Amino acid sequence: MRYQHLQKIKEIGEKDQKQLEKKTVSIVGVGGVGSILAEMLVRSGVNLRIIDKDRIYEEDLSRQSMYPEELVTRFKAKESKKILESINNKVKIRTFHEELAPNNAYLIVSDCAVDLSNNFETNQLVEKFAKKTPLWVCRTGGLNAMIYFKSPQFNVKKLEKHLNEYPLISDAGIFPSVTHSAATFLYTEIIKILLNRKKSQVKGLITIDSWNHKISVKKK
Repeated sequence: MRYQHLQKIKEIGEKDQKQLEKKTVSIVGVGGVGSILAEMLVRSGVNLRIIDKDRIYEEDLSRQSMYPEELVTRFKAKESKKILESINNKVKIRTFHEELAPNNAYLIVSDCAVDLSNNFETNQLVEKFAKKTPLWVCRTGGLNAMIYFKSPQFNVKKLEKHLNEYPLISDAGIFPSVTHSAATFLYTEIIKILLNRKKSQVKGLITIDSWNHKISVKKK
């Protein structure tokens, strides 16, 4: 059985695994964190909706572990669908090769959404249209990642200064373990949301220092 190891986990089991197979997660951006997260969710039977208008570039291969080098210059949306379906052809995957805008922001409405755009304007748009959709936003750069769960305490407007000051990958580079650490954290919390494990969910502002193996959570 494909999911037998997941089902052996007491927090999941066979019944909850079947629930995961009915859920859909929207991912804005399948770059470093997004591609790793998408692969883990697909391997767990979760359906995906992917929005990304960008191409695969050689300089990004060190952190975007899902893509082989022969796909350089091809579009992420199209290629990610092929790769993910080759991993699990039972999962429903819809990809959109377009930039998120007010006229298509409805695409993020799902059981859970993740904004990995690293773009402040997109962050604002996603939060505006998420409404009842549980939403995570993640930024990565250099040796660090910042992740937060949309709430009255933590939203784009309140974090605007911090978001704008966060190092861009184009300036600070990116340590590959940062993308994996952030994706692993997001995967776990998304599974909790999909299974309605509210008591064990981590909600707040999470910072990950990959170099020093430090994770901090600010709840307010």
